[in-house]
Amino acid sequence: MVPIPLAHRGWWWPEPRRQNEPPAFLAAARAGYGLELDICMGGDRLWIAHAPGDVLTGRASCGPAGILPALCAAPLLAWNVKAPGCGPPLAAFLAKHGLERRSLVFDMELLGPGESHAILAALDGHELAPGSPQLLVRASDRPLEPLAGALGCPWASGVWLDAFEKDWGTREVIETVHRAQKAAYVVSPELHGRPLDLGLWKEWVGAGAQGICTDFPHLLAAWLDGRGHGVVVQTTISAPSSSPS
Repeated sequence: MVPIPLAHRGWWWPEPRRQNEPPAFLAAARAGYGLELDICMGGDRLWIAHAPGDVLTGRASCGPAGILPALCAAPLLAWNVKAPGCGPPLAAFLAKHGLERRSLVFDMELLGPGESHAILAALDGHELAPGSPQLLVRASDRPLEPLAGALGCPWASGVWLDAFEKDWGTREVIETVHRAQKAAYVVSPELHGRPLDLGLWKEWVGAGAQGICTDFPHLLAAWLDGRGHGVVVQTTISAPSSSPS
């Protein structure tokens, strides 16, 4: 299996100011990359986190369509829910535009001790296509996000493997996820300010990861199709405003 590149905040490289802008999302979608989108609430509206305006539902600087053309063109959408209350409007949005079957929804931050499965409950309140969107649980090197907890979650069809401080998502970890009959999506280290590591990409591909979220989807795509082995990557460069995602 060849993993799909998931463009973190769109295909913005090498212009950081383009992150989360509609042209960056559209460029990534047209290139065949999936999109990773951080979602939060602003009043009663969905917003893209880290962006200066309401690019999901539209704003003056990008026209009334917002990023909808990019969402409709992308082969896969990974929705990182960043705040409580996003579930119902996100579910309604996906259903309205027929995006359920191409969507992943994840973030274990909303599933803390004593809290109900907020995302699942919210999405279940809407008439979505059966079995979609895919609901993932995040596992990471944070104490409250253990892999065992993600693997034991009965409603999750996959695991979002994140690494904030250290690269712990090895081939063995991905194989463990697959043995639990769950999909594995992996976050590349440059998202959190560490050097891009082609060795990790090779390991994840060899383990059959379903997707890799990266700031450099174009390099990943070139590497995957065999043209990237001679590409020189400036591995000390990462997203200037790295934040948990």
